[in-house]
Amino acid sequence: MLSKIPQPVSITKDDIYVFESQHAKNFKMELGVWNFAKICLIRKGAGFIKTKTTSIKIKNDEIVYIPENYPHKFVDKYGSPLTLLMICFSPETFQLTSLFKDSYRHFQKNVLPLQPIDTYKSHRRIDLYKKFKRMVFEQTTKRPEFEIKNWGSLFELIAMISRTAIEVRLIRDSITPKNNFLKSIDYIDENFTEDIKIKTLAAASEISYRHYTSLFKNHKGITVNTYIKELRLGFAKKRLLETENILYSALDSGFSDLSNFYRVFKSDTGMTPQQFIDNYTTE
Repeated sequence: MLSKIPQPVSITKDDIYVFESQHAKNFKMELGVWNFAKICLIRKGAGFIKTKTTSIKIKNDEIVYIPENYPHKFVDKYGSPLTLLMICFSPETFQLTSLFKDSYRHFQKNVLPLQPIDTYKSHRRIDLYKKFKRMVFEQTTKRPEFEIKNWGSLFELIAMISRTAIEVRLIRDSITPKNNFLKSIDYIDENFTEDIKIKTLAAASEISYRHYTSLFKNHKGITVNTYIKELRLGFAKKRLLETENILYSALDSGFSDLSNFYRVFKSDTGMTPQQFIDNYTTE
């Protein structure tokens, strides 16, 4: 349903609330102050975040952090109403442990208030969007433990956004295909257990699919798929020795097909996963 006014949100200590706001053409918002922090993903449209003294442009694929008690309002650009994925949370929760404090402090150091982070060129863009949408789903369905699920997602999101902010600054300061290409390798190293599409890596690196695969082969000496396979196998070996569970080790490492995992594993090691476990646990 299209919104003409902001969705009312009330946050108390340790609360978190997530929602999607699709603005109507006549959406209006007054300048206000809220006692909770916000992390906003602009899913669609364009507009401004206005304060008492400034007006910051925002557009789709950008993420904005707004601290608590920070006067602001959203204003849509004419003809391009905003659709926002919004996470509202109590920062007090991040004071519960020194680890949480350090994580939030690091986030605030890298993600400046009301300074949009353009995720369009980031290899994390799709992952960030999925994380926001999953949190909206949990909030909407309200299944058992949905709040703790969303807090867990927020902790992960804090780290992802912080890393993305650093990445975006590096790309901005050195906008070259080589820089973007090297960032794509960092992304693979961080996400090899997930489903990674070469066409997505190439698009984010701003080069063609063919050029990307050729550049990767020249840089690493192997193909993209072989590189991902080797990362997965290395991780699977660690998980096999830690858990001695073949199915979980295969799934944890990014192999969705157990028979394929057996075939790839034996081709690489000359052993079945069980033989690998027996060989190392009996030494």
